[in-house]
Amino acid sequence: KLAAAEKAIAAAKTAADNKAAAQAVIDKIDALGATPTEDEVKAARASYNDLTPDQRELVTNLSTLTAAEKAIVAAKAAAASQKPGLSGGAIAGIVISFVIVLAVIGLLIYSIIKDKKQRKQ
Repeated sequence: KLAAAEKAIAAAKTAADNKAAAQAVIDKIDALGATPTEDEVKAARASYNDLTPDQRELVTNLSTLTAAEKAIVAAKAAAASQKPGLSGGAIAGIVISFVIVLAVIGLLIYSIIKDKKQRKQ
């Protein structure tokens, strides 16, 4: 009976320790908030990864951590896809302006040449 009681006590202590460890991670994940930093998300993931498999099963808000990780990845991808420099619309505006300037210069040259020809006659 004593051995069984000691075993039950050890199991209860292990269960309590598991619950406490899982609760610490749950609290860390809950503290992430709406716009966590990458470092906060990494710290929460590291804490989760440090848990034993039995402790991990007790974490009830893992989906919140996963969603935060996906949001960080998406934000990095969006930032990487933004190319520095001029936008397509700005480039088109510059090209159109250049074509108009060339046309005006061409018309001026044509007008000057035509005027010189008329003066010679």
